[in-house]
Amino acid sequence: MFPNREIAEKELELAGELNPGPWTEHSINVGLAAQIIAEKCGNLNPEKAYVLGILHDIGRRCGIVARRHAIEGYKFMLKKGWDEVARICLTHSFPVPDFNKEIGKN
Repeated sequence: MFPNREIAEKELELAGELNPGPWTEHSINVGLAAQIIAEKCGNLNPEKAYVLGILHDIGRRCGIVARRHAIEGYKFMLKKGWDEVARICLTHSFPVPDFNKEIGKN
């Protein structure tokens, strides 16, 4: 399953009520940027890019949790059955595919 734009925006709104802060505006900006990039690429779905962008930090709904927000978002999205969104929540904090490099081990 994958949420539509309206549902994703509602989830972000509810999350912002649980943990108010600038992270929600950041998430909207990420969604808009992702949508524009997808439109320019032509082979990507702009609506899907927007949804993934606005939900990438949804784990921040739990409060100030630093990098743990990726895990919290992953678990929350899995519970909703949104596996693809869950994967983005988890991986956006680790742009380098080698986890050992992320934590300073080589």
